[in-house]
Amino acid sequence: LNLIDLFPHRYHFFAPNGLIDRDVVFDLTSQNENFYFSLFYYITGPTGVDLIFAGAAIAILGLLFGVCMRICSIGCFLWYLSYTNYAFLAMHSWDDLLRIYSFILMISPLGGGIDQKWLPRIIPFVSYPKLVPRYGLVLLQVELFLMYWQTVWLKVPDESWRNGEILAYFFMSMYSRIPDFNFANHLLLSNILAYGTLFIELAVPLLLVSRKYRKWAFVLGFGLHI
Repeated sequence: LNLIDLFPHRYHFFAPNGLIDRDVVFDLTSQNENFYFSLFYYITGPTGVDLIFAGAAIAILGLLFGVCMRICSIGCFLWYLSYTNYAFLAMHSWDDLLRIYSFILMISPLGGGIDQKWLPRIIPFVSYPKLVPRYGLVLLQVELFLMYWQTVWLKVPDESWRNGEILAYFFMSMYSRIPDFNFANHLLLSNILAYGTLFIELAVPLLLVSRKYRKWAFVLGFGLHI
């Protein structure tokens, strides 16, 4: 879905004649003490951009359907690393999370997918275990904990979150799907939604740990983000 969202704007963000100057980005990142890598630094032009997007789509679909999962997981990580280290103007917080999750998948036991059925017939010495260690799943859970609880940690000191007015401001802003100044008259609703958001973000990671209450975590989480 994220790839589909970026696709119509690929030339604007990633082609040399787009909004972002490749040489400026490359110079800035090369001067930084941190290491930055992006395929878009080295593969340029509309054709190159299309090839990278096509490769990313193949890697994502392969991982989704369980085909050559290790190779596809590496491809996914390179994709997220490449576009987040190039198109800074297009980035949102979920892009960083996708990059982290793709890294965890790349180093995690993936078990057997469709490969398990047909690859051993071609290469006899290839085999997959039916059961794999679950530390990859644990790392994903830890990242989920950190993501939600860090969000709460950053929101609580903010005065607009503490007095509950933040959602009224949000619903009047350009980011609202239905901007309306009448929300300024509904501060009680804003308070309920603001504190409800903080409560859900605290509760979801804890509820996900328990099999008994996991379904409520899905309901609250989907409700929050929708």
